[in-house]
Amino acid sequence: MYFDITVCGLSFYDIIYLLDDFPKERSDVRNPLVKKQFGGAFNTIKALRRVNKSLKIDVVTILGKDHIGNIAIKELKKNKVGTKNIIRSEQTNDDIILINQKNNSKTVFPRILHSRPKKLPQLKNTNWIHFMYLDNKEFLDNFSSFVSKKKHNQIFSADISNKKFKKTTLKKYLPFIDYLIFSTKELNSILEEKKCYNLTPSVLKKLKNLNKIVPNLIVHDKKKSIYLSKNKFIKYDYKVNIQKKLNILGAGDNFAAFILNELVTKGTITKEVLKKAHYFASAYCLENKNI
Repeated sequence: MYFDITVCGLSFYDIIYLLDDFPKERSDVRNPLVKKQFGGAFNTIKALRRVNKSLKIDVVTILGKDHIGNIAIKELKKNKVGTKNIIRSEQTNDDIILINQKNNSKTVFPRILHSRPKKLPQLKNTNWIHFMYLDNKEFLDNFSSFVSKKKHNQIFSADISNKKFKKTTLKKYLPFIDYLIFSTKELNSILEEKKCYNLTPSVLKKLKNLNKIVPNLIVHDKKKSIYLSKNKFIKYDYKVNIQKKLNILGAGDNFAAFILNELVTKGTITKEVLKKAHYFASAYCLENKNI
């Protein structure tokens, strides 16, 4: 079977706590709202399926041979996602996520429980591979050879996650990427400069230099987004009233998924596409405001 897109990245079993405020040390938080779900690569897969029910999706990830891993595979099959390229380890990765409703911040405690795969699958049934997250050390420890051994007919997209990582290593892999999707929170990381949080003229100049390495850049936050390529510069300003107690976990993944679907199925980005990607991500947040 040929797949429209393959998502490659680590997966986690998320335990999410929705809190009114971040707890103080030695405090006791009673009866918080809790949700359990699969995250990491699953976030993009679920978002792709939300935007396009017929998209043929494959995944390369690592899941345990444990009960949680078996449930994860059942969920993928239920959503008609290819599972033959899943690597099985002893345990499934998990994490605890604290969502602070007061300021919409999140704090994550991930546990990498899998062992490094000895052999990676051969991806012969897809031309488009999406990597998440390219600046994550654990991702590169397991999947870097996929990126560096790019074939001439393959298209690579990726997003980054604002993790503290050696920028020289990230630079090593950027020339293989055709589409890089990231938020303004990652500007510091990608541009190697402090206090880069907004798309100022100086930041845009640096992005144009980055555009010489990565031919297509998509940068976004809750209020705006831009698409930058060799011959195009598109900006969309999104007028939104952010609710204080709104769970924004997954907003970036849903924005990226909408963009990816447009690229895979239609091959282009317009101002209207950026607009619809914002609405798609916002709708997801509103649907999941009480997780």
